[in-house]
Amino acid sequence: MKWMLLILTISLLLRGCGNAPPPPMPKKFQPVVNPSPNYFMTVKGHVAPELLSKINLKWQAIYSTTNPACDKTYNKFEGVVGWRQVALNFETHVDKQGNYEIKIPLEQ
Repeated sequence: MKWMLLILTISLLLRGCGNAPPPPMPKKFQPVVNPSPNYFMTVKGHVAPELLSKINLKWQAIYSTTNPACDKTYNKFEGVVGWRQVALNFETHVDKQGNYEIKIPLEQ
């Protein structure tokens, strides 16, 4: 009985381990995105008109830093380092013909 309880406990603890991304990093450890960037990536595209009422198009930019002066977070349970990044979502407005254009800042 004790072995079954031990196996059940271990399996429940390991269930959260896997390929899922780590939980969001606390704001104090995230990179600060430049509030007035000079460089952008322009994304242009087209959505078929029959899909316009069925989809909500979004783009996401993930800004990471490798600056060793930036703080890191550690998952004490698993012993791994958390990502030093921030993800920003950009809502895309598609016109009636299905065309869209969005500018994503490249610098932080």
